[in-house]
Amino acid sequence: MTLTTPAGEALRDATDADSLLRAALEASLRVTDAERGLVVLADLGTGRIYAVQSLGLQGEELDRQRPVPLGGPRHPVAESLRDGEFRHVFPISLARNPLARLGRLGLRSATVVPVPLEVTVSPCLVAGRCLEKRCLVRERTASASPDGEWQRRVTGSCQRAHSLRSPAALVLDVHRLSPQMKLALHDIADHAGQMLARLPVLPIGTATPSGEADEEWQRRAFAAVDEPVLVADASGNLSFTNGPAHRLFVAGASDAEGRRRAVDFNRMLLSAWLAAYVRTPEASRPRELALVDPEDGSELLFELLSTTAYNAVARETGTVVVMKDVSDLRHAAEELQASLRRVEANEQSARREGEQLRLVLERIDQAIVVADPRGEGEGVLASEAMDVLRMNHAARRLLQAEQDAPERRREIVSRNDAIVTSFISQAEMSGGEAAAELALTDPYGEQVRSFAAHAGVARDQVGAAVAIVCVLADLTELRELERRRVERQLFESEKLAATGRLAASFAHEINNPLEAMKNALYLVGEDLPAKAAARRYVQIATTETDRISKIVRQILGFYRPSVVRAPVELNAIISEVVDLLRLQLRKARVEVRLELEPSLARIVASADQLRQILLNLTLNSTQAMPDGGEITIGTRAARHKRGAPAGAAESVILEIADNGPGIAPDVRDRLFEPFVTTKERGGTGLGLWICREIIQAHSGTIRVEAVAPRGTRFVISLPVRRKEER
Repeated sequence: MTLTTPAGEALRDATDADSLLRAALEASLRVTDAERGLVVLADLGTGRIYAVQSLGLQGEELDRQRPVPLGGPRHPVAESLRDGEFRHVFPISLARNPLARLGRLGLRSATVVPVPLEVTVSPCLVAGRCLEKRCLVRERTASASPDGEWQRRVTGSCQRAHSLRSPAALVLDVHRLSPQMKLALHDIADHAGQMLARLPVLPIGTATPSGEADEEWQRRAFAAVDEPVLVADASGNLSFTNGPAHRLFVAGASDAEGRRRAVDFNRMLLSAWLAAYVRTPEASRPRELALVDPEDGSELLFELLSTTAYNAVARETGTVVVMKDVSDLRHAAEELQASLRRVEANEQSARREGEQLRLVLERIDQAIVVADPRGEGEGVLASEAMDVLRMNHAARRLLQAEQDAPERRREIVSRNDAIVTSFISQAEMSGGEAAAELALTDPYGEQVRSFAAHAGVARDQVGAAVAIVCVLADLTELRELERRRVERQLFESEKLAATGRLAASFAHEINNPLEAMKNALYLVGEDLPAKAAARRYVQIATTETDRISKIVRQILGFYRPSVVRAPVELNAIISEVVDLLRLQLRKARVEVRLELEPSLARIVASADQLRQILLNLTLNSTQAMPDGGEITIGTRAARHKRGAPAGAAESVILEIADNGPGIAPDVRDRLFEPFVTTKERGGTGLGLWICREIIQAHSGTIRVEAVAPRGTRFVISLPVRRKEER
C-alpha cells in the first residue's frame, strides 16, 4: 500500500519519534474509520506499558508529557508487543481488569497494532520525570510541561535514558478488521518501524555539558576509519570530519592557493550533494560524488553511504556520510567497458566475416566440408561423431538427409558419409594433405558420380590444427566429355584407317597395271624413230604415267604414317584406360578385374596405339553384355626358351576376356576382316581389323577364343623388342 493521505505525507516528513508515532496513529485511524486511538510504549527494563499520545479521547487529549500507566508485563497489550501480532479486544473485555483502564480512557473496543521495530525513545524523557522510585537522578518536577533544561540534565546524568529502547504499538477503537484494513495497517506499521530505525541517537552540534568524553571517544573511533567520514547538520554545515575527510574539505591559512581552491570546490560539490540528498526521495537519491584531490588535482570518485541522524535531546537532524573511494574501481570498470566494446566489435566483425564466408561457400558448386580435427569418432554427419564446422549446399546434398527422408536416401547418405569420413581421417593422420578420386552416389537421383577429393589441415599462427578442409570436385561431366572425345577419336581413327586401307587397296591394284603401262610405253617409244611424230605423244603418256605413280606412292605414304615408338609399361597403360572408362563401366554394371604381372618387362611400342587397342576391345566387351557382367584383363610374360630367367622374356601376353554371350564360330573365323561386325547397329566392322593392323605393325599377333561355358577371350602377343632390334 502506498500512503498518499495527508497523514501518510506526515509519516514521511516526520523528523523525530514523537511526530512519527502521531502521524502513524492518524493514518491508522483514517484507514479503519476509527474515532479514537492511543500510542503505547513499553519500558523493557520494568515491563510496564504507558499510553503517551492519544487522538479523539473524551475531554482533553492525553498529555504526552504525563504518560498514563496501563499495566505490567502480563497486560494483553504487552503480550501483543512481545508476539508482534494483532490483538483484538471486544467491548465486554474492557469492563474487566486488566483492560479496565483503557475503557476509562474512553475506548469502547481495542485492536493492538505492534510497530515491528523498537523505538529509541525513553518513557522517562517523554514523561518529563523519573518513573522509577529508586532513580539515581532523584530529581522530580511538579510541572506538567518541564523545560528543556531539565531534559538536558536527565540526559547527561541518567544512564538508563541513554540506552533504553522501547517497543511501540498503536491501540485503535475497533475490534473487527477487513483483510484490506489489515494489509493497510501492516503497511503503516512497517513504514513507521523502518523510519523509526533511521532515527539513531547521535549528537549533532554543540555537545551536552557532560558529553565531552563520549564525543572524544566518537572522534577517535571515526579517526581510525581509513575512508572519509563526516557529519553535516540540516543546513549542510560540517559538524565533524575525520582525517581523510579533513584533507578533502578543510584548508588551513598556510596552505597553497591551489589547495584552498580545490577544497572550496569540494565543499561546493558536497553542499550541492547534501541539498539534493535532503530534497530527493530515498529511491532516487544520488550515490556518487566526484571531487578533486587537493594535493595533485586529480579526479576522485566516491560512493557515498549516508543516513539521517536525529538527536532526540537537542531535537536536531543531520546527515552522516561515509565516503568510499571508487576511483580505481571506476577506471577498472571503464577499461572493462572498453574491452567489452572491443570484444563486441571483434565479434561483430567475425560475424560479418563468417557471413561473407558462408555466402561465398554457398555460391561454390563444388562440395566443401570443414571439419573439426579435435572431433572423435568415425562419422562426419550421419554418426555425428566428428564435428562439422561448416558445409555448403553441394556438400549437404551428398552428406545430409532430412528428418522425413526415405530410408533409401538415408542409406545412400550413410555410405557417402563413411567414404568422406575415411578420406578426411587419412588427411588428419598424415598431418598434411590427401588427394583421391571418390565415387559417391547422388541421394536424389541415385547416380554414381566421380569426385576429385582434396583434404588439407588448416593451422593457426602457432601451427595448431584448427580445421580440416575437404573439397569435392564433381568430375562426372568432365569424365563423360573425355569419354566422348576418346570415342570420337577412336571412331575418326577407324574411319581414317578404313579410308587409308581402301586407298591402299586401290593404290595397290592400280600400281600393278600402271607399271605394265609404263613398260609398254617404254617399249613403244624405243621402237619409234627419233623424229617420228608419235614419239611426242608417247613421251606425254610416259610423263602422266609417272605422275600417277607418284600420286599412288603418296597415298601409300598417307596410309602408313610414321609412328613414334618408345619403351612403355603395358600395365600402366591398362590402369589408365580402366580409370578412363570406370564411370561408363559402372553405368553398364560391368566390373573389371585386373590380373597384372607386377614384374612385366617393358615393350617398345606406340602408347597411343596400345590405348586405342585396349579401348576398342574393352568397349566391345562392354557392349556385348547389356545386362552387365565381368571383364578380366591380365598380363603375363612369355618365355620361349626353357630355363630362361624372369627378365629374359621375349614377348608379353595381353588377355581380355568377358563372360558375355560369346561369338558364333562362323563369325569368329572372319572377325578380323573389314566390315565384319556382331553389333546390330552402330558398328562399322573396322575396329578389330584396325587393331590387327596395329598389332601386326608392332610385329605381334592377335587371336580370339571362346570361353567355357560362355564368353570371349582376345589374346594379344607383343614382342619385347622388334625383330630389327634383336
